[in-house]
Amino acid sequence: MISIMINKSCLQGLFPSAGSIEKKIVFITNSPHGKDSQNLNFRKKRCCKICCFSTEEPRVEEMKYNTIIFDFDYTLADATDGIVSSFNHAFSELGLAGCDIESIKRTVGLSLDEAFVQLTANKDKALISRFKILFKEKADEVMSKNTVLFDDTISTLRQLKHDGLNTGIVTTKYHYRIVETLNTHGISDLVDIIVGGEDVKTPKPSPEGLLLAIDSLNAQQNNVLYIGDSLVDAKTALAANVDFAGITTGTTDEKEFSQYPCIRIFKNLSELGFELPSF
Repeated sequence: MISIMINKSCLQGLFPSAGSIEKKIVFITNSPHGKDSQNLNFRKKRCCKICCFSTEEPRVEEMKYNTIIFDFDYTLADATDGIVSSFNHAFSELGLAGCDIESIKRTVGLSLDEAFVQLTANKDKALISRFKILFKEKADEVMSKNTVLFDDTISTLRQLKHDGLNTGIVTTKYHYRIVETLNTHGISDLVDIIVGGEDVKTPKPSPEGLLLAIDSLNAQQNNVLYIGDSLVDAKTALAANVDFAGITTGTTDEKEFSQYPCIRIFKNLSELGFELPSF
């Protein structure tokens, strides 16, 4: 007998005329296409895992991940203009030299405290505190309107929600900035949980934010995939004991990601939709 393994949540969409899960499986295996899994490709959805094997009973197999959590900057969106403008405004007000775009981009994912130290080599706490105030003032003016979602961000989030997965964002960026961006694009319903920098006591790579998101979604760590563009994100997933996938839409390349456990390294979000069934 030919049997087919398929995610339960996809059965209704694939064969809506069949009734129970058992009837749907019988429908597949008894259909003309059920005898050749290759012919099912035209009906295959991204959340389905279809394969053939010899056995007496059909099986229904669940995907490993039911929750996909993302970083934000350079993972879902590009806010370079707003970030660079806010940094250099604060530096100018403090009488410090401005920094080039690439140097600033390399700090994205760090807390503002860490980014300031990396760019200035100055650890003066009073100066850092003043910098953060100036940065936020400028960012409130320019950040959201200068944030551009990647071309495949919305389609990826829609596909994940269509397939019944939980979605979240865990970032060092302020929570309310993420809300502004999602609302601007009318996609707030595509993200189930947001954990921003002000929602935690300790920023990434502390696992606090990621674990908070997982707990809020009532998910289990072994069913969660965290996706990010930086080594900070990789360290965060490792600390939270969660699987990690890198994405090279930021400043971190595949070689750098290879220093940490990565189940996949994507070139863009579209590859997630293509790869997810094989996880």
